[in-house]
Amino acid sequence: MADRDDLSPVFDVFISYAIADEDLVKPFVTALKRDGFQVWIDYEQMAGGVPVMEQLADGIAQSAHMIVCLSDAYLGRDWTKAELHISLARDPGAREVRTIPAIFRPLTMKVPSYLSQLTICDLTNRRHDYDQQYLLVTRRIRRRVEPTSPGKDALGQICATPFGHVDQPERALFEAYRAYRELCQYLYRQEVGEIPGHAEFGWITDRLMMRRSLPAEIRDALATMEGYGRQVVPGYVDGPAVTAETIESPLKTLAMLTQWVFPDWHRPDEQVAAWDVLPAGEDGTRRLPGTDYLLRGPALGRTTLGPLYGAHDTSRDKPMTVVLVEPPPADERAFRQHVARFANGRRGGVLAPDDGGDLVIAGRRLHYLAMPAIDGIWAENLVEHVRELPPRAACELALGVAEVLRGLHEADPPVVHGDVVLANVVVGALGTVALCPGRPRTTTRAEDLSALAALVDGPLAERLASCTTAVRACRILRDACRDLPSEDSLGSVYRRFRGSTRTAPRRDGRATQLVETCRIESRAAWPLGDGRLVVWERGTDTLVVREGEHTVWRDSCAVVVRRVARGPDGRLAVGGWDGAVRCFADGAPVVTARMDGAVGDLCFVGDNLVAGSWKQHLWLFAPDGRRHELLEVKAGVHRIAAADARDRFAVADLSGGLAIYSDNRRVANMPAVGFVTDLAYAGTRLVLLTGEALTSLRLDGSIGVGEPRPGARGLLPGSAAGQCTLLVETAAGTETWLVDAADRQVRDHVFPAGHSLIGTCGVPGRFIVSDPDGGYAYWRDGEPQVLWPNATTATISANGRLLAVCRPGVVELYEDFT
Repeated sequence: MADRDDLSPVFDVFISYAIADEDLVKPFVTALKRDGFQVWIDYEQMAGGVPVMEQLADGIAQSAHMIVCLSDAYLGRDWTKAELHISLARDPGAREVRTIPAIFRPLTMKVPSYLSQLTICDLTNRRHDYDQQYLLVTRRIRRRVEPTSPGKDALGQICATPFGHVDQPERALFEAYRAYRELCQYLYRQEVGEIPGHAEFGWITDRLMMRRSLPAEIRDALATMEGYGRQVVPGYVDGPAVTAETIESPLKTLAMLTQWVFPDWHRPDEQVAAWDVLPAGEDGTRRLPGTDYLLRGPALGRTTLGPLYGAHDTSRDKPMTVVLVEPPPADERAFRQHVARFANGRRGGVLAPDDGGDLVIAGRRLHYLAMPAIDGIWAENLVEHVRELPPRAACELALGVAEVLRGLHEADPPVVHGDVVLANVVVGALGTVALCPGRPRTTTRAEDLSALAALVDGPLAERLASCTTAVRACRILRDACRDLPSEDSLGSVYRRFRGSTRTAPRRDGRATQLVETCRIESRAAWPLGDGRLVVWERGTDTLVVREGEHTVWRDSCAVVVRRVARGPDGRLAVGGWDGAVRCFADGAPVVTARMDGAVGDLCFVGDNLVAGSWKQHLWLFAPDGRRHELLEVKAGVHRIAAADARDRFAVADLSGGLAIYSDNRRVANMPAVGFVTDLAYAGTRLVLLTGEALTSLRLDGSIGVGEPRPGARGLLPGSAAGQCTLLVETAAGTETWLVDAADRQVRDHVFPAGHSLIGTCGVPGRFIVSDPDGGYAYWRDGEPQVLWPNATTATISANGRLLAVCRPGVVELYEDFT
């Protein structure tokens, strides 16, 4: 027999189980094998005539991991205990994750302390999450063989190949799907781990599309490419013909995926050379030879003529926009005449060029157009970002284009635009619409109107298709807009886009900008996003939703605010001393309820809101506002904390008792531990503040020994998963400490004496702090960014980007664009 310590792993996993659990273990082993794992299981590997203990020890030594199938039967058997101790002895510090415990049957016996220190998965399916728990188990299994795959450079070349065959659409689509398959396998290894040896490609893509760590647009792109893959399957005969038009979308999707995986990668057919050949100026600008224009990168957008750049006319000290026409027009004279006609129709909404010309730089012919500075975003970029415009915004966009066409068509002589597509449409801050010149593809007004109809869908497109004049199209679109809700206007979509993409700092070097002001006397205010605020109005004590000077909604009765909770995507909840509960989403109220007694606490748990009162009520509100009444808390609700898992939360009552909930079910009751000042989750560990002592609730339900923390005054959710934040007041000032699931504590920030921490958010290093000389300040990364000396209150949004500041007679909304 070989020395067991010298045996290299032959199996991925060794299954350690009690014979009484064989009925549950066999299906689990079958699933592991189906997923490509090499499994050591006694009924397949044990041989007669060889000592049992020796065979078990060899099996453990030859396996990279051991899965411990926990049950009461397992914990009561000597053989299984022996297997467990052999595995633990081979990796006492759990650095190689050799021992992977999983509960197969509900336990009544206590888990040994040496196992409770490890992460234990639950395969009992008590919470209907077997598949998720199974994935948690398999992710810990280390692969024995590194599969061969193309390196980063080789994969980048594979992804570039389809763009060299656009003249052969079927070949380009085939190469695009081939590149997509290689890219998915690379992405799986980066995001998840090694691929099981016998895993099919569909299994890989399914798991990638279920990964919440991937942005939604990336998961959508994977689904899009998977759909196009059906057209390249051998024997696929009855599908639509593959043309240059049909490959445009898969190539664009492949490019987006590749650039997300490899940020330095660029499409081979991208027109970037024009900028590169321009002479460099100061501060990263480029000079347009023979002109007074200095261009600034990056490009603002791209019309059908080419990329647009912000520019400065140095002779007139005037901001401009310059289009580099790529490729340059074949007939320069005809193109000049076409562009010049736009000035004739300038009745508003037409971005007509002031200047233009033809240059030769480094042997390359280059044409440019100079226009007044454009303050807006390209409709094509906007639609790509939101994926689909709301009906009201889409209708307003089409109406704006129709009104521009009306001005062009009614000019003397009439002007045909000839290239009405989203790439040539600009949307302004107030939802205004303008048209840039394009390449003349059509020559009649009827063709302009047909292109207009193509901008919308459904019955509205059919009605527009029958229009013979732009005047008629404007009337139809205006009537359609009146019948659609105003909440999702084109202007509001524009502001959401700006808020999610702008990064430009102010001229004073700061990135915090005033974006909205409303005149109102206020006690407090909280940002909702999309330019809206919830204002607690002074004098009436009512809650008001304001957008600038416009009142969007006003509460029907006064609310004396006691607790406020912020949730994802701009959600906000307010609880009152009189039991009032208000919840806002997408800038509008979705919950208006009243509890019995003062609201003890509110907390967003995933997409739901949980609220509890001092008089026993505990309610869960779904995103659509529906109410579910949970088991009453007899001693009254004091504090609520949500776990990172998004479906688990804890409730501390007024007597010091604790209850743990999963979804909407109470799963555990804990005895009183003394009055709980505050509580928060750090990963799976529930951290408790009792007076000025810190302790925690472990997974096995035991309460740790209290650690004195003089000056501790509160616990907050952490800005990163697996952490919470402890607030401590000292003689030197206010300190924030990060506490993780292993109970490690690290000082994070220190604020000088006299400064009090008022507000935190989900972004590390961003705080609202009261100033000792009066007013409030916004701190970022340990430094004050903006001070409002006469502010009465200030709050920060959960995403750390929006700040609401109340001053006498006015509420201001600021945005941090970093």
